[in-house]
Amino acid sequence: MNSYRKHFVIPFFFFMALIIAMVGLQVSWIPYRQLLLVLPWPLFLITAVAALYLLQFGFFYTAALYAAVLGVIQWHLQSTLADPITCAVFAVVNILFPLIMMVVVLVNQSRLLSWPGLTVLTLMASLLCLPFLFWPLDTAALLALIPEVLWQPVVPGWQMPLGLLVSYLPVLIFLCLLYALNPTALTAHWLTGLLAVFATFTFFSTPFISALAFSVLGMLLLISLIQEAFLLAFVDELTSIPGRKALQKQMQGLGRRYSIAMLDVDHFKSFNDTHGHDVGDQVLRMVATKIAQVSGGGKAYRYGGEEFTILFPGKTSQQTMDALEQVRLAVAAYQLQLREPSRPQDNKSGKKQRQGVKRRSVSVTISIGVAQVSSQVSEPEQVIKLADKALYAAKQAGRNCVKRAKQ
Repeated sequence: MNSYRKHFVIPFFFFMALIIAMVGLQVSWIPYRQLLLVLPWPLFLITAVAALYLLQFGFFYTAALYAAVLGVIQWHLQSTLADPITCAVFAVVNILFPLIMMVVVLVNQSRLLSWPGLTVLTLMASLLCLPFLFWPLDTAALLALIPEVLWQPVVPGWQMPLGLLVSYLPVLIFLCLLYALNPTALTAHWLTGLLAVFATFTFFSTPFISALAFSVLGMLLLISLIQEAFLLAFVDELTSIPGRKALQKQMQGLGRRYSIAMLDVDHFKSFNDTHGHDVGDQVLRMVATKIAQVSGGGKAYRYGGEEFTILFPGKTSQQTMDALEQVRLAVAAYQLQLREPSRPQDNKSGKKQRQGVKRRSVSVTISIGVAQVSSQVSEPEQVIKLADKALYAAKQAGRNCVKRAKQ
């Protein structure tokens, strides 16, 4: 599934559909309003604790920011906006929330007790103290200084004034660009969260809108954290294909017929010594991309180092030969363009330097061994060992070939 749909489009439309449905049917869930009012809090707490355990500080800061904004809403924004202090808090929280979210995005990798982490937590805590800042002031006089045009609603009937829209737009543009460059689950959630909080304050007069919106945001954030935990556990960071732990999990329910292929990049150590580890990483990513496109129902995994595995459920080793041969040919035919060590940092200078210069390229090959389950070899680990022997036979035969285990 396309990353944009998986990370943003589907969660966002799920959020909007649920909000619209619940607002339209609000009479039916009014008896459960007390439960709805407290539901976001355990969701934020669970997410925050799990995020700290997994060292996913971006998720922790996001959950804490949602909790701070919801605290302001439930404790300080229950009076009419005609009240000067309530109106001032409403305005300031809509200015500070997008700015604090921007800070969260920028420091999301910082540990909790680092200076950036403590700074963002202090900013969140300041949201809860807003009413105390306005009590000794003549808030009505301060609000009167703001031009009337800035208090006009963005759309007639909306609660969001035109002046506060300005605080959301730069952050929205920044998050859209960030998501276009790096469509991760957390980046998508920041974008969804910004739009959701904006919608909450825009339709602020709707009963229970904040409790409902933040409950859904809490659920989506927790789901995103679970998704991130899965990626950390089962997806190889360098190649972005499933890793060895995912392979071990998949091997637990293979059934009675399957084949396993072991693949190895030929002369990888000497290649690494000659061209450096950065180029070696490029090679591994390229090989992973090619074997991930394997046909015949195969599923690619990184086994470790320069070794890869392809699992073929329901296939004999003979039935996998064509698919494995296609993978071998695809890797051997690919020309990897080497980046020049003296390449300039900016694109303009780099493009000028590359004009009229023939770039160096290299190619690599892979050797493949494949084995199948049988009455004598019944466990996946045994099949892997047999495929390893076939891989060794491929190396002995001159490399860049596919060999079946003798069974």
